[in-house]
Amino acid sequence: MIGMIALKERLDAYEHLMRLKQPVGFLLILWPTLCALWVAASGAPPISSIMILFTSVLLLRSAGCVLVEWSNRHSPMSPITQNIVSSKEVFLLAIVLCALAFCFICFTTKIAIALFFVMIAFFTIHALLRQVFLLPQVFLAITFSFGIPIAFAITLNKVPWFAWAFIGVNLFWSIAYQIEYMMMPPENRTMKLQSTTITFGRHDIKIIAFCYFCFFAGITFFGIYWAWGWIFWFFMALAIGVAISCLVCIRANDAHRSVRAFQRNHWIGLFLFLGIALNHALQYRAFPLLNQ
Repeated sequence: MIGMIALKERLDAYEHLMRLKQPVGFLLILWPTLCALWVAASGAPPISSIMILFTSVLLLRSAGCVLVEWSNRHSPMSPITQNIVSSKEVFLLAIVLCALAFCFICFTTKIAIALFFVMIAFFTIHALLRQVFLLPQVFLAITFSFGIPIAFAITLNKVPWFAWAFIGVNLFWSIAYQIEYMMMPPENRTMKLQSTTITFGRHDIKIIAFCYFCFFAGITFFGIYWAWGWIFWFFMALAIGVAISCLVCIRANDAHRSVRAFQRNHWIGLFLFLGIALNHALQYRAFPLLNQ
């Protein structure tokens, strides 16, 4: 019986380390990745590519959370400090998760594999050195955007200029929701940053609004450039409405309302993905392929 209790505690600790019950971070990476995949494949990505990216994003996000917890191993609330799991065990868990993700990416292209290792390096550097970065949100925003070039590399075996432009646009959204994240009460955060430079002080709300504006301006450019139809613009309007609701939440200067603002951001990504996917389906009769 004691052994079963210890095993349950260990499994619960693994779940806590990987944040499996807190999927918002995973979705914030997944939606831009799928948007890039649909654009790269002209609306008809293979089901295999969708599954590879979905699984890889899930595993890498979990690995990133584990690495952050490992670097935070001296925190009183850490499972490591509570002697539920060892520091070595946590580090090995991160390595196993990255290795499993590689098992999926290795079946794609050489460019995608190279970008995968760059993404791993960014995750590791951020986890280990995030407290000394002047603007950790910017660094993490780059990491969160790496699914975009990987999606293009898997589909086209190259990363065209508009893929890099897509990353630049996505950075603004990522910075916005990460600042909202840092406005949340500490007990609601999955990452515990201690640096005094993690926010932009009293200019937080203005910078978030500016980032949203730049993000949607960039998405508008893509919509016009590719001549997307009304269905995309309808979902774009819904996404803008969510962003406005996020700004209303954080203007109240209530840390607990910032929780809602941060969590709502995944709806922005979902609406934009639906707009792109349905636009290709209706305008070009393009649908995911079972085989390619």
